[in-house]
Amino acid sequence: MNSEALKDLVVEALEDIKGHEIVTMDVRSQTDIADYMVVASGGTGRQVKALINSVLVKAKAQGANVLGCLLYTSDAADE
Repeated sequence: MNSEALKDLVVEALEDIKGHEIVTMDVRSQTDIADYMVVASGGTGRQVKALINSVLVKAKAQGANVLGCLLYTSDAADE
């Protein structure tokens, strides 16, 4: 699977679980370890975990090797 197809798969997986503010960034000119970075937000920590799971399940089903997903939660709205 090429990097463009993988990026599209990730975005689709995030949209399936109602990810918010999905942004894709082409980072090929900044690093040799990745072609794209995809960032999304969710309403709750539980939703963010579901977003990550959706990406991992869809990628694995297509035979992609996902090296990692980063989870960051913030309750800044509660502060």
